Amino acid sequence: MKQTVVLLLTFLFLTAACGARNTPGTPTHAPQSSAIAPPRLSYQAGACDEKNIADLQDQVTFSTAANKILIEQQVRYVCCAKIDMVLQQEGSLLKVIETNTGKVCKCICGYHLQAQIENLPPGSYQVQVWGIQFENSQEARLLGEGAVTLPVGEKP
Repeated sequence: MKQTVVLLLTFLFLTAACGARNTPGTPTHAPQSSAIAPPRLSYQAGACDEKNIADLQDQVTFSTAANKILIEQQVRYVCCAKIDMVLQQEGSLLKVIETNTGKVCKCICGYHLQAQIENLPPGSYQVQVWGIQFENSQEARLLGEGAVTLPVGEKP
């Protein structure tokens, strides 16, 4: 029995020692990552505007400036809302998801929403705005979609 234990310990020791040995050309530590920061969404939701609500049309426009994607939106929605946004990226598809984290009430007003997406490498992107979801009672729907290209030569 002692022989079996001694042989087993010797085998484990030699296996561990061989595994720890560094072969030529193999780094002794993991290489440093030079990953670019993930895309970042910043946004501003204007105050509820009850004037001219009858003439307000929901619309979303997309543009670029200084290697950022800019989103401008007019939307009719409930007066007591607090609209928050998050960004989801699936390759070159960027989805902005709008959520009402406030309340739902019976009055309607217009909101001017502005957002920008930064830290993107140059390239072509499809941008979608989904909103406005509220808890389990109102699912997000596609409010706007556009193709934008960030030019080469500008840093993210």
